[in-house]
Amino acid sequence: FRVRPSGRVGPLTIGGLQVAGTRVCSPAPVAIGIRGSTDVTIRGVRIGAAPACGYRTGIDVAHSSATIRHDEVTDFLSRGIVARAASDVGIDTSAVRFLHTRRDEALPGATLDAQATGVVIDGAAAARMRSISVRSPPRHAGKRLPDADDELPTLLWAGIDITDTSGSVTIRGDSVITRTWRYGIRVLRSSDVAIIDTLVRDTFGDGYSFDGV
Repeated sequence: FRVRPSGRVGPLTIGGLQVAGTRVCSPAPVAIGIRGSTDVTIRGVRIGAAPACGYRTGIDVAHSSATIRHDEVTDFLSRGIVARAASDVGIDTSAVRFLHTRRDEALPGATLDAQATGVVIDGAAAARMRSISVRSPPRHAGKRLPDADDELPTLLWAGIDITDTSGSVTIRGDSVITRTWRYGIRVLRSSDVAIIDTLVRDTFGDGYSFDGV
């Protein structure tokens, strides 16, 4: 099935004053949130929204065990999939697509995160990723790199970002990260990480980065 989260759209409010004739967006925070749960499976779900006023994070897991399988996350403003503290996640045969590129497609307030990332594993207990695809728009889509700090990014800042993970993390099975601005896969302060049969291509920064591992 499909999930199409939409943020709230309304007039600009300053204090208690509403400015007539204005339209601003407050993006929805999360499309699917999993909290304090065990043995949750998200399977065959397509998450996407119109770029005018969408959502920040696709799937957010915290203090839970979850399996994300045969899913697709698109149109997010900040993170595609996030696994937070005390989480154990398996991501299998799923795709994360970063498709936002034009400022005039978004209402004021629907700002893209300059460090938008496909998959974030942050303080999780363990994570397993197999046959996943993380990508920004292909070159032939007519996109260009940002030429000023205030422009919307056309590429993901990082494909996969792993930070402060206490247990094992595995990325394997023909996983592909395509077109990132700074990192293909970045690993920080984590002790047990295996990357097997994984391809990073067309990145404009580091393909793989390991720091404090």
